[in-house]
Amino acid sequence: PFGLSVLPVTITKNCRSVKDILELMDQLRPDYYISGQMIPDGNDNIVQIEIVRVKGYHLLHQESIKLIEHQPASLLQNKIANLLLRCIPGLRWDTKQISEL
Repeated sequence: PFGLSVLPVTITKNCRSVKDILELMDQLRPDYYISGQMIPDGNDNIVQIEIVRVKGYHLLHQESIKLIEHQPASLLQNKIANLLLRCIPGLRWDTKQISEL
């Protein structure tokens, strides 16, 4: 209903390198994918996020988001949802529907 399909993270559990991820994307053939990496930063964490268009493996957006200890997960969820809306044409939801994702 939103124009977005989400796959479980377990699909990438055996991806140990960029080559592994690219091979998986060639098999699954999505239009876009989002990847993230958590980096410790004292008591907090930084999430590095990339949104990639698979056709041509074009990096659409890269951003680091600082997560403050005890910060609600919904804040990160909202930031990621807004990034997706800005970067991926054709998504059909508004910010009031984020909890439904």
